[in-house]
Amino acid sequence: MEDAPGTVGRPPSSEHAPFFRRPHLYVLTALAALYVATSAFLPIVWVQFPLGFLILFIIPGYAIGWLALAPRDRWPWTLTFALVVGWSVAANVAVGILLLVLHLGLPPVVFGGYAFALIEAALVVDIVRGAPAPGPAGAPSPLAASLRLTGYRPAQRVAAYGLLSAILLVIVVIVVLASIFPNNSPALAFSITGYGGTSANLPPVGTINHTLEIEAIVQNNVTAQSFTLEVRSAIQNASVPYFNVIPWKLPLSLENGTMAIDPVSLTALQTVTVAVVFEFPHAGDFVLQFLLDAPGGAVVGRATWTVAIT
Repeated sequence: MEDAPGTVGRPPSSEHAPFFRRPHLYVLTALAALYVATSAFLPIVWVQFPLGFLILFIIPGYAIGWLALAPRDRWPWTLTFALVVGWSVAANVAVGILLLVLHLGLPPVVFGGYAFALIEAALVVDIVRGAPAPGPAGAPSPLAASLRLTGYRPAQRVAAYGLLSAILLVIVVIVVLASIFPNNSPALAFSITGYGGTSANLPPVGTINHTLEIEAIVQNNVTAQSFTLEVRSAIQNASVPYFNVIPWKLPLSLENGTMAIDPVSLTALQTVTVAVVFEFPHAGDFVLQFLLDAPGGAVVGRATWTVAIT
């Protein structure tokens, strides 16, 4: 029945321009593929950071939302965006926990690979069923129309605005904390062994001018990184105020208070073994220190071995 004269009818339901759009799907698919390629073959910080942000907060959730909501995409932009971010974070946490349980670390190529698989699945589904129906002709932009939340109660609008603000606040806090408190101990493993990669071959003794060998092993578990390997020698229980730097020319001629430096660069998930061949021209009990330094000078790996030279 029509409303009686003088009565107020229900407001017409608002039409929301669709959040999920085919061009967005294509762009995110390409960006996910780019992240996988750069993570595996050419990790560059200024490329990985923005793409990693999308992998963490947008791409997995957008793929899940496309599969679940795209055919009936009429929700407000703010609510849909919050769901996309929430799904992305939840999916990344689940994958991260699984990787840690399997003792595989947190390689970025795995996160990029599963995000690409999700967005690629959404693309295949889009090809099969077609893109979501376009919004009404002359409709305002999705952001402008959705931010007004027309047709929703004040309490619903407050909840939606609060959820969106909380998400943005968390993102800002993460970025600020990462900038103020950078990780001084990047995910890696550092150790020393004797020749052949076995600790049984670590040399406890040696003779004057006789070459010995210790291998320094660096296992990288994150993105590409560069370090400096320092090999220091000193007489046991002696105080050395200053280490004299000698060229990295094998075999290293080590004495009390000498140090040799060798740069080490690693790609993601790479293991590098540096053969340190050395000799002593004088007898004594020497302590060898193997230090792995980050570009800022922080020591991220340390190992010590004692050799008696006769």
